[in-house]
Amino acid sequence: MGDGDGLARRGTGRRGGASVRAVLALAAACLGPAVPAFPKGGVVSTFPAATEALVALGLEGRVVGRSDYCRGAPGARRVGSAVSPDLEAVARLEPDLVVVPAMAGGGKLRRFLGDFGVPSLTVGIDRLADVPAALLALGRALGREDRARELVAGMRSALDRARARAGARRREGTPRPRAMVVVGGAGLHGRPGTVTAASRGTFYGDVLAEMGWDVVPAGPVRWPRVSLERFARMRADRLVLVVPGGAPPPPVDRWRALNPNVGRVHVLRGDGYLTPGPGIVERLARLAGE
Repeated sequence: MGDGDGLARRGTGRRGGASVRAVLALAAACLGPAVPAFPKGGVVSTFPAATEALVALGLEGRVVGRSDYCRGAPGARRVGSAVSPDLEAVARLEPDLVVVPAMAGGGKLRRFLGDFGVPSLTVGIDRLADVPAALLALGRALGREDRARELVAGMRSALDRARARAGARRREGTPRPRAMVVVGGAGLHGRPGTVTAASRGTFYGDVLAEMGWDVVPAGPVRWPRVSLERFARMRADRLVLVVPGGAPPPPVDRWRALNPNVGRVHVLRGDGYLTPGPGIVERLARLAGE
């Protein structure tokens, strides 16, 4: 049973800014270890980031099964999740390939696929450095190698432009932007409470760091819960609101009123911004010019 474990490990091993640049450059030049080629047939995706990658590669029509948490490929049948898969549903679909996450919780699914001889491809898509490796592994396996290379090149170009703007700001003596990223909800609808923030140790933090921004709050917790009272005291001059497509518009004026330090509020609205992928890299990179 072929998988992309070697490539997935390479994508998730190193996290610094220099390593991100190295991964993007390497991805543009080669594809790494060989993975099986499945130019036709149905594909089951068992986690959201893989589904978004398949859609970006132009393969939505081949996705016959998706996890309960996926938003992309809405016409595909739901098959549970990688941790709690509906194995009967997966078997009934008779897929040519099942995409499995590089995580310990997916062992049950991998064992099932191995027992029944169903080919799988294991990819890790969690941090910025993981995305090009995963795109290229999927593209090569499913006959979309050229499109994968285009996506990786687009990511690299977007980040290069953002870095150039960051360099120009430094030369002008402009302070580094300090941003808080709120993910998954608009907040401030109805009653005070807490919101989920993305710290430096997340995909969002990786991209903003490449752009020369500081991300708050700092700390070891990747997705901290932040009270609105704490946000009001933060030294953040930018706020990035990542909002699901079906959510109500965020109350931008109320966010600004809560923390007078915030000068700019950027709203990323759409389900595609909730999972790591090439589209959000390019959209976040454009913030450097806003």
